[in-house]
Parts: sequence; C-alpha cells; structure tokens
Amino acid sequence: MGGAFLGMRQFMDSLASHQPSAVEEAFLEMLDRAAASHQTVIVDDLHLVTAVVGACEYGRAFLLDAALTAALADAAIQRKTLIFGVQDDAPWPIERRACTWRIPAFTADDYRSLCRIYLGAEAAARLDYARIFRCAPMLNAYQVKNACTRLRRVMEFDTVRFVEYLLSRGKASDVAISEAPHVDWNGLKGADDIIRALEPKIAPPFETTN
Repeated sequence: MGGAFLGMRQFMDSLASHQPSAVEEAFLEMLDRAAASHQTVIVDDLHLVTAVVGACEYGRAFLLDAALTAALADAAIQRKTLIFGVQDDAPWPIERRACTWRIPAFTADDYRSLCRIYLGAEAAARLDYARIFRCAPMLNAYQVKNACTRLRRVMEFDTVRFVEYLLSRGKASDVAISEAPHVDWNGLKGADDIIRALEPKIAPPFETTN
C-alpha cells in the first residue's frame, strides 16, 4: 500500500511522552503524525487499545470514540485512507463509516499460501496440506509462521514432522473427528452394567435428615 504501518510498538512509544492515562491523546497524536507524511495509514491491533478504554474502571468513557471521529473527519477532508485491524468488532465511529472486510476461517489452500511465503515454494511443495488441515483446522497465521520458522532449521522435513511439531505445541489432534468411526452405544455389551456402576460415583444419592 505504500503507507505507514502502526502497531502497538508505535502506540506505546507515543504513550511514553504523555501521562499514562492519556491513551486517547497518545493514539490521536500517533495517527496524526503518520497521516502527515503518508497517504495511507494502517493501524493494527486496535482492539488492544479499545480493551483498555473499555474497561469498567476506566474514567474517560467514550473519549476514544471522539478521537476516532476527529481522525476520520480529518482523513476525509485530506483524502487520506485509514485502515484498522481489529480482532472482532470495530469501534462504533469506524463501524458506521468504514467498509468492513472479515478474514474467513483458513482453509488448506491458505496454509499452502502461508507456507510458500515462509518456507519458499520448493520446500513448501513437500507438504500435504489436506492432511495438515485435517489434523489442525484452526491454526492462525502466526501459528503457521512459527511452525515454518521452526522447520526451516531442519534440513529434511515433511508432513509428518510438521504435524508432530503442531502436536508438540498442542495445536493439532492426531485424529480428526470426521475420521473417527461411528460407535453405536446401543449395541455395546455390558454398557448398562457400566452405567449402574458409575452412577453412585458420579451422582451420589442426595440424603436428607430430619
């Protein structure tokens, strides 16, 4: 985009020159400084700032909304582009003015694209992404990147080692639910006896005294 990229490092640097409670002032100053020299400004992880000002004990409720409204108005006048990255919903001033695009849940093809970036096309071609996705369908971009960074140090790696790494970090299951065989409990011999034996241990009878 050729613009400025602002994250929490830049926000904390801006806050360091203010009182700790001046969150909104530090945020607006950071944004104004970047917009002065860039046509496009990208602000990542905005939800971390809104989490601070949205806390129950925070004494300046809705002041960030005022700061965002001012920044958006200035950007419209100067024909600047502001892009905000949030984890869930955007703050109200942004929500009512902005075009919103949500990143959908990753697919196996998304894993492949990320691995090509962090492993290179040749190394990434060694992996079976359908199998990796079956074992770990909920990975985010950071987790894929971390796995690639780790495996780049291994001269010979394959899908098995990739999955083993994810398992070692608790990010995958060795069995996909969809691949588990169906069990008909009605046909399981001795199930009634097991249930009767477990009932007193799980839900002991309630005793009353007069």
